[in-house]
Amino acid sequence: MIVTATRLGVFGVLGIALGLVYFHALRRSIEGYSAQRGWLFPALATLARLAAAATALALIAREGAGALLVAFLGFLIARARSLRRAARTV
Repeated sequence: MIVTATRLGVFGVLGIALGLVYFHALRRSIEGYSAQRGWLFPALATLARLAAAATALALIAREGAGALLVAFLGFLIARARSLRRAARTV
């Protein structure tokens, strides 16, 4: 399947959005574990986060390798942003 530059841009933005949601959920899971209010909710949140990311990336992969690569690069951009944000709060 041929993917145009516009569609690649959309997949890049989608990857950034996916990454921001993923790493926000990761932060919430860590807060849940460190609050020591139980393990069930953070564990379920972790499984849901991983399943959602795997499903989204699998659906993007159906559009081709270029779309997957650009979406993953967007995901990594969101990761870098989340790491910088976490370093500032420490």
